[in-house]
Amino acid sequence: MIVRLEGGVGWEEDGEIVAAAELERDGDRLVIRSLTAERPGADESLMRTLAEMANVTELVAPGDEPVYRLCGFEERDGCWTLPLDTTPMPTRAFRLSELEAAVRAAWSAETADNPEKWHRTTRLENTET
Repeated sequence: MIVRLEGGVGWEEDGEIVAAAELERDGDRLVIRSLTAERPGADESLMRTLAEMANVTELVAPGDEPVYRLCGFEERDGCWTLPLDTTPMPTRAFRLSELEAAVRAAWSAETADNPEKWHRTTRLENTET
């Protein structure tokens, strides 16, 4: 899981920070100033997740960490760069009946006002329209 650290982000596994990246925003680019990892593959997990979550057009990394190549970065002008797609994900319109069905499908004893009286047939009875 990615976590915020002072000056950057980290990758947490089993409650322990196992990779960290020092970051600096440069306009619409995010520059990775340093990258460290305590476990094999943690740096790759961090870079891939950062690429999915960053709200920038490009990740830039000076240096020559092998993980950059593994994550799809390309060498350009002495730096490793990864262009990111900033196109918003399309949304789909849905009908009210679809929303209602989704809410009914989520009903369970854990979401009931009175869990002691909830039974799976209650859900079935309430889903019939």
